[in-house]
Amino acid sequence: MTEEKASFQKLVNVSTDNESKTPYLLTLQDARIYLSLGKNSFNKYIRPQVNELRVGRRVMFRRIDLEAVAEDNL
Repeated sequence: MTEEKASFQKLVNVSTDNESKTPYLLTLQDARIYLSLGKNSFNKYIRPQVNELRVGRRVMFRRIDLEAVAEDNL
């Protein structure tokens, strides 16, 4: 594994608390699964309200941002 990939993997696996196994950053697919939403529902209701982070071609979302939007919409 290259140094760049290793540092990216560390960034993705950072957690805000030691008990949580959910990564700090989630890919688009992982974010949809985490919120139990389909592709269209996620893109229509959640994605416009959350900041995207682009890492190369990957689109990433912060877990805390996803939780905040989901909580506001419940």
